Parts: sequence; structure tokens; C-alpha cells
Amino acid sequence: MKIYDTLSSKYVGRDIGCPCGRVHRARVKDVIIGDGAVGALPGAAAGLGAARAFVVSDRNTERAAGGRVSRVLDAAGIRFDKFVFEEDRVEPDEASAAAAVAAFGGQDIVIGVGSGVINDICKLLAKTAGKPFIIVATAPSMDGYCSSTSAMLVGGLKRSLDSRCADVFIGDTDILKDCPDILKRAGFGDMIAKITALYEWRLGSLITGEYYCPFVEETVRTAWKRILDGAGRLMSGDPEAVAAVTDGLVISGIAMDHAGLSRPASGCEHYFSHLWDMRGAAFGTPTSLHGIQCAVGTVMTLKGYEKLFAKTPDFKAAAAYKAAFPLEEWFDVIRERVGIGGETMVRNARSGNLYDPESSAERLRIIEENYESIVSLAKELLIPSEEAVRLLKSIGCPVSMAEIGLPANEANIDFEMTRDVRDKYILSSLAWDTGVKIDLIH
Repeated sequence: MKIYDTLSSKYVGRDIGCPCGRVHRARVKDVIIGDGAVGALPGAAAGLGAARAFVVSDRNTERAAGGRVSRVLDAAGIRFDKFVFEEDRVEPDEASAAAAVAAFGGQDIVIGVGSGVINDICKLLAKTAGKPFIIVATAPSMDGYCSSTSAMLVGGLKRSLDSRCADVFIGDTDILKDCPDILKRAGFGDMIAKITALYEWRLGSLITGEYYCPFVEETVRTAWKRILDGAGRLMSGDPEAVAAVTDGLVISGIAMDHAGLSRPASGCEHYFSHLWDMRGAAFGTPTSLHGIQCAVGTVMTLKGYEKLFAKTPDFKAAAAYKAAFPLEEWFDVIRERVGIGGETMVRNARSGNLYDPESSAERLRIIEENYESIVSLAKELLIPSEEAVRLLKSIGCPVSMAEIGLPANEANIDFEMTRDVRDKYILSSLAWDTGVKIDLIH
């Protein structure tokens, strides 16, 4: 068994006093990435006091790694019970989470065998049951392995729910390197999204005064650099490249845990994905893997910034535009387009700050006073949309709505709706505040 020397393992098991005023603490206790790393599972489980395990997978991940997990647990004398989702595609919703909770029998530990949805469900199960949790990753496909939230559909609305961070992450490159290519592309897509997410975190801090930490930002940038360095060899299944990409994804999740929020890892590009997932759940419209959708959303967001900054807004006209904005008509559009989750989006928008007249006026004042800094920061932190397209195409990843089965002529309405998915300041918030209609179609 060869265990790689990873950066992520250096962030665990210690408190980091930070100039931002917080003490950063990663709740994951151990990160094990290497060839044959699944062999470390029995020791990790025993270290968490487990004599009997509850192992969760779906049909695909059971084929990919379930047998190996069973064999190593058997050999170590650790009893276990299996729960395998039989659906062709497990949805991250209340029904799936309830099924796992109902099947749980009070075992000592939850072991997830899978990636995105399995990981999210197991994190919720472990939190509900008050049990430790180990994730055996089956694909380097997303960055939520070591975060403390689960992305779930609740009442038709995509939400980030507080859950339990994995106590131990196991990434066996013998398993990870053989995952389907689309999952590797999804991992890269989830990480290229950090380019826009980090800029928008800085943007939100400048305009709304929200918490921001340079140390956490640099942690995520380090993760992205590791992903970028291994991109050329990722699709061939090179073990070192797979290990580096997996490490980068884990670091990103740890960064979210350090910050106590998802801001360092998601912004406007992720909210495109959330909208498409909500519409898919409500109306059966096409959806793709989260990371693939985030890749497309990143290209669209970068293009949006390029269009926004092409000329200086008319700030007086912006104030008049917002004052006359037909808010109730807009809320009706949200209800109609989003479906079951639309009413929750409207309720959250009403209680948020974006449409509050006093907050809106104050933001516009700050934007006008700092507009040159906002633009120069974008030039420093963002990359051209053409460069993002080149990087994504180099690994065969989709770069447009049409390529993932969505109507390209709906890009503008989807873009405008991203501002109401969460009460976070993103590109579409800035466009609304400055009265700029961004055209992503032409």
C-alpha cells in the first residue's frame, strides 16, 4: 500500500490561529490517499471505536468499490450491514435521506462508498445518528467530501444543510483512476468554479461587509493549482495525477470547513447548477453532474463579468431602475419557472437584503465609490472566459448549456434567477444593483 504525501493531510489535526480573528479547525481527523488506501479502512474504523458498521452505497459504487470494502472489513473481523440504493440515479432529496435513516440499525459507524450524493446522504445520516463517518471515495468528482454541509433538495429548493464532516477520508487511487471519465471531468469542473467563487467572496466582503479570510482563499487557490497541474494526466488515469486532483478537492472542502460556510467554493456558477437541478426535479428538464453544470456555469459567469465591465454603469439610472423594478411580477416568474421550490426562493428573497431599499441604496453608494477597485480586482483574480473554455475542452468537458441538453435561449433568465437562489452577493446581484442587463445569448 503506497500512501501519497498530500497537502490536505497537513491541514488536519491542528488548530490554526489566523489574522482574520478566527481559529480554523478541520473536523476531518485523517486524510488517506494512495494506491491500496482502502486497506487502511479497518484501522480507521477501529480507531473510531467501531465494532459494527453500516455501509451505504448505490448500485454503481457497489460495483466499483463495495466488494473491496467488504473484503477488508471481513478480513479484519469488523461486522457490517449493507444498504445499497437500487435506483439508477439516487437523488439528493428528502426521500433518499429518509430511506437511509430508516435502514440504519444503530451500528457504531457509518461508512459511505461513493461520491457526491452518497457522501451528502451519509453526512446527514451520521449527524442524525450521532455516529462517526468514514467516506471511501469512488471518484475525484466534487469537493464536498470534507465539508460539513450536504447539498440537498428540500421542498424542491437546493439547500446546503448542516451535516457531519467525514471523520476520515479514504481515496484509493486504484479505485479512483478507473472511475468514468465524466466523473473526472466533473471534479475538474467543480474546481474551475473556484475562480469565480473566490472573486465573488472578495466582492461580497467589499460591498456588504461579509466575513472574508485571506488564509482560506489561499488554501483554495493552492487546491486549484494542484488540480491544474494534474489536469493533463487526469483523463489517462495516471495515479499521481488522480491523487493530486483528489487532494485538491479535499483541500477545498477543508477550506469550507475552516471558513464555516461554502462561500470560498461556490458562487454564481454554482447557482446555475442549483437552478437546473431544481427545474429538473420539478419539470424533468435535463440535468448533468453537479461539477459539469458548474463548469458550464463558470464559463457563463466569466462571460457575464466581461460584459458587465465592458463599460461603466450609469449609477443614477441604476437607482431609478431599482426603484421602479416590478418585484411582485418577478416573483411570479420565479414561481412559474422554478416550480415547487419557487415559493421558498420568493420567501427567502423577501426576507433578504437584496431588495431592501435602504440596503440597496447603501450598496449602490459603495459600488460607485469603489468601482475602479471592483474592476481591477476582477482583472487580477478572474481568467478570460476563452481560457476557461480551452481548459475545459482539453479534458472533453462541456462548456455550454446546449452541450448539457438545456436551451441556450434561456441563459439570460437563468442568469437573473441566480441572484435569488441564496442571499449571497454574486455577479447577478451586482448586475441588478447597477441596473445592467447582461446578455449571455448573443
